[in-house]
Amino acid sequence: MVEIPCHGLWRRLDEKGIRFDCGRCGACCGPHFVSDTEQDIILQYLASYGIHERKYESLYHRCPYFQDNSCLIYPVRPLICRLMGLTLLMPCPRGHKPDKALSEEEAIGLIEDIMKQ
Repeated sequence: MVEIPCHGLWRRLDEKGIRFDCGRCGACCGPHFVSDTEQDIILQYLASYGIHERKYESLYHRCPYFQDNSCLIYPVRPLICRLMGLTLLMPCPRGHKPDKALSEEEAIGLIEDIMKQ
């Protein structure tokens, strides 16, 4: 079992009740910033499932964990991935919209909180 120190933060996002119908196209799955805590969580998750760490090929390629229209690290995906499409600050590149958007202040607050962990 992977210990997830930022699980409470992710739960706060889930508790907002925002629903988003992701088309799983991968257009938003580019290189993103991942905090040290999130990187550690991802590495623990990979090790627990026998998946080898993957590196970005370049800043112009998709996330190496996006494969066959699916995210290999979905349960431990970083906050930046969780926010994509849920806030007007980070709209879906394909135009999918949430049932209600997370405010700019809420999104920035969550990002600031994850940076403290």
